[in-house]
Amino acid sequence: MTIKAIWNGTVVAESDDTVVVEGNHYFPPESLVEEYLTHSKTRTFCGWKGIASYYTITVDDVANADAAWEYRHPPALGAQGQGTGRVLARSRDRRRRRPLRADVRPMTAPAHEGTVDVVVVGMGVAGEAVAGGLASSGLDVLGVESQLVGGECPYWGCIPTKMMVRAAGLIAETRRVEGLAGKASVASDWAQVAQRIRDEATDNWDDQVAVDRFTGQGGHFLRGRAELAGPGRVLVDARRYPVLDEP
Repeated sequence: MTIKAIWNGTVVAESDDTVVVEGNHYFPPESLVEEYLTHSKTRTFCGWKGIASYYTITVDDVANADAAWEYRHPPALGAQGQGTGRVLARSRDRRRRRPLRADVRPMTAPAHEGTVDVVVVGMGVAGEAVAGGLASSGLDVLGVESQLVGGECPYWGCIPTKMMVRAAGLIAETRRVEGLAGKASVASDWAQVAQRIRDEATDNWDDQVAVDRFTGQGGHFLRGRAELAGPGRVLVDARRYPVLDEP
């Protein structure tokens, strides 16, 4: 069966020799219309598929950012993953999601292979800053985090706390109006405070924006629990990952 990927009314890939993994069609390189694809700086990782490099698809000046990605030498796909393949899917960013018309679905994000200059274990406030700074300077950086990039502060600690304190302070100040500047009446509503924290501070406890910020600086991200396994070796969820270049 011939599978087509279509964007803005134009076929950008077509093949009867796609490889299906997790319900996603991988198109062989020769089946793609290369003029519609441009390299993106986005890189993501998965524990078994390998490293993914992203592409923006543009047809008649209408762009779909990070809508195609490519796996080179996926480590755990065996015979299915021989050679290079690209999969066309929806944009990963919910705010700019623009679906292709094709028999494909989003795929989870992929894992690093080979060596890197630095592995940052723990992408909390300090780890994110260090990893982003090193990646921006041109180093090949892998950031590993088992929970949320940014750590406790933006999701459970500092930022939500400050928003709650500010709300309480505003109510307290309003209650002081009478006797100082006129009359005022106020009633507290925790639901409004909670919704504001959910929407404006934590993005519903979704760290995709933070992950995108880091990968946009040139870093690579891997979700998992890491441990040092010896000089230049890191294990993530019991799987061996980048061997750092040693002097």
